[in-house]
Amino acid sequence: MQFAKFFLTEYLDTEHTPWSALAEDYVYPSDNFVVAYLPDGTPVEFSDNTWPLQGRERGISQRKVIYLGYAGEQTDADWGINIKQSKSILLALDRHAFKSPGTPLGVDSINRYNLVLQKTRMYCYQQCISVFQALSSAEHVQGIHKLCLETAKSNAAALEDLLPKISMLPFQYLGFKPATAQFKPASTSKNTKNDQTLAIPTAIYIELLLGYKNKIADYMEHRSQLQDLAQVISRNHRPGETSSEVQGEAFKTAIARCDLTDYVEANNITDKKELLSHFGVINYCAAMLIYAFTGMRRSELYSLRLSALRKDIRAGVVISRSLYGFTTKLHKRRKYVSWYSSADIEMPFAAASHVCKTILTCNEIIPDDQYVFISTQPHIFLSATRCWIQQQLTRKNR
Repeated sequence: MQFAKFFLTEYLDTEHTPWSALAEDYVYPSDNFVVAYLPDGTPVEFSDNTWPLQGRERGISQRKVIYLGYAGEQTDADWGINIKQSKSILLALDRHAFKSPGTPLGVDSINRYNLVLQKTRMYCYQQCISVFQALSSAEHVQGIHKLCLETAKSNAAALEDLLPKISMLPFQYLGFKPATAQFKPASTSKNTKNDQTLAIPTAIYIELLLGYKNKIADYMEHRSQLQDLAQVISRNHRPGETSSEVQGEAFKTAIARCDLTDYVEANNITDKKELLSHFGVINYCAAMLIYAFTGMRRSELYSLRLSALRKDIRAGVVISRSLYGFTTKLHKRRKYVSWYSSADIEMPFAAASHVCKTILTCNEIIPDDQYVFISTQPHIFLSATRCWIQQQLTRKNR
């Protein structure tokens, strides 16, 4: 029987399974039933709470064992039946619910169901019922689903997959009749950081990109003067010793000295805080352009260092351009990759790199191969503030 990647597998002997295909009633597996063997030949029994799964397909996690219990779980005589029932369900899935002939479920799939059964036991301890009772009741299944949504939505999805799969197992392998439940969709989270971005009309999107590009181009024309301005303000930053009016006049004087009067007027920069915000705007525009031309995610953008831009040059001609960083997508670990793109990434990356170097220079840090996208608030004047505080402490100690 094959349905929805489910292939019922049965055996002629009792070496691979504790249940007989000819039996009519369900019996618990014996505590001494051998589930697996360690590499040294030591048998792992049903009563053990760590099951190694050898010779099995492994996912990106490369997991080899299943840890059945969780920290702080109740395992006394009254509640030991719950973990025993969970083990029985997992063993039935492992031995009888193959995804294709001769191919059992992978280690990650088994562990996925193991985690949702752990949540099921948490619910059962609260309700004073057994795992079999909980999964047989539509009301209790809804309660388990709600608990999963509150703690880990991935477990809620696993529960939705688990019930149809075990419902196709014969009773003598499972021991109960799974409930049929209609699950409510998860409520929309107020935290939209990881939500799918809404579609933007093409004309508006292109207009936004052009606006970002023009902002970056204008910054690059004045980058040296802006860096000089930041350094002048950083050196003269003496909080608490001058009034805001005096500081405002000093800021205007510094702007005129750096020949930035028209630039700050066009960008509405009237004080030091707005200058800091302007550096943040440049970083934002650069990030948006890099997103658009490389397809990076936020975490991948933050992996870029000052040396990330690479060019493949042959016979004096640039063949390709790429940004070198790391990703955790589909790997769950850092893997260094290159995002290839066009010349459009050069200017935004150069602008972001310049902002980074400006911040580091104002803090007397040598811009070696630092991460590019660092915070612009409030780092620029941090070094000067530190020096001023040290001066005040020195005066008090005299």
